Amino acid sequence: MNKRTDFCETCILLREKKLLQELELHLAQAKCERKFMNDTIKNTQRKFEVGNRSVVHVSWDMAEAIRLPVWKDQPGSAYFESGFQCGFCGVSNNTTGVMDTYVLQEGYWPGATPEGIISMLHHYFNTSIDNDVEILEGMMDNCSAQNKNRWLLQYLLYRVLVWGPANIHTHYLIPGHTKMRNDALFGLIKRMLAQLECFTYAQVREAVDGSTAANKAVQNKVLIFYAWKEFLEQFFGGQSVTGIMQYRRWEFSCACPGTVRYKKTSEDVHWESKTLLRPGITLEHLREPEKFGLRPLPDFEVKLNGLGEVRRSYLQKKFIQPYFIGEKQQFIGDMFELS
Repeated sequence: MNKRTDFCETCILLREKKLLQELELHLAQAKCERKFMNDTIKNTQRKFEVGNRSVVHVSWDMAEAIRLPVWKDQPGSAYFESGFQCGFCGVSNNTTGVMDTYVLQEGYWPGATPEGIISMLHHYFNTSIDNDVEILEGMMDNCSAQNKNRWLLQYLLYRVLVWGPANIHTHYLIPGHTKMRNDALFGLIKRMLAQLECFTYAQVREAVDGSTAANKAVQNKVLIFYAWKEFLEQFFGGQSVTGIMQYRRWEFSCACPGTVRYKKTSEDVHWESKTLLRPGITLEHLREPEKFGLRPLPDFEVKLNGLGEVRRSYLQKKFIQPYFIGEKQQFIGDMFELS
């Protein structure tokens, strides 16, 4: 057994209790799910190489936020202060090898919530997925706040019916064994940032683009955030999937409107299914909500106005006044305005 693979909490607990048989089973399950992911990616790549664009594999994840400025030699007085927060969300097309990295400005995104995560996915699907795609294979970790929740399920059901692609399949790796291509590309960004001095979000985006040809920075200002919970509850909520965390494979299809299929492992032959549409809701309600007295998506746009007065005053005092001096004064606008 390779001990380097025993890094999740379950692995540690089983080893401490010397439950080696259970540990072997746990690792075998983790290996099985990873093999399924790798085989799916290779299948889409083979099709892509011969000109078949009908299937694409996409994975998404958040990276640890950083604080700006990023110094090569940080002043001691700034060590205990909280600088401008800069977040990262990466959506990787594992078929083509390029990851769109959203560089997120403090005060201009709602955090790693359904409003934030789904809005970024919505932008990516609308701008980066070709119309030729018939099946989108999606992969992510098991974080319930970000990915594995009823609002993402509802969004994907809505998406296959209204915007496409017609079929979306999602796959979750076993918690603690979730390393994927996004992590490697985030690592290259981190390594690049360690070599530079970055005072602004624009400089961070340059670092992302310069880290590798596979990383493409996306500006925060292209995003529109929506209150997805409130929008989707107009159509969904009749039933819910209980025990959502135990299922690893999900399918959403326009051929089964409003119905999600799911199973516990990628190898499981038994599928369960549930219709999540509210009673009386039809495809026409989803595509023309105003016709039925329902509100369209633009009505749910979340307006973000930047930093609050207290936070802005703190940053002015602790960072802008002492460090954004001389030539660096030209960067001040970039720190407070959406870019």
